[in-house]
Amino acid sequence: MAHIANRSRFRVTVKNKPDLTLYFSFNKVAEVETYMRDLRAQGYKPMVVQFDESWLVGIREQALLRT
Repeated sequence: MAHIANRSRFRVTVKNKPDLTLYFSFNKVAEVETYMRDLRAQGYKPMVVQFDESWLVGIREQALLRT
């Protein structure tokens, strides 16, 4: 059985406001949501994107049991 997970960074941006751009680790989803909520409260329209730069592929083999 294989498992594939995107472990790339998140980037939060606001159009025409490069000073508000922040990057977050793949495991900081709660922080991304909080930052986006704060920006919306200030009247901005933030956008988030997850990069395609780091993937984790795990393969697990199970032995067949023969009786």
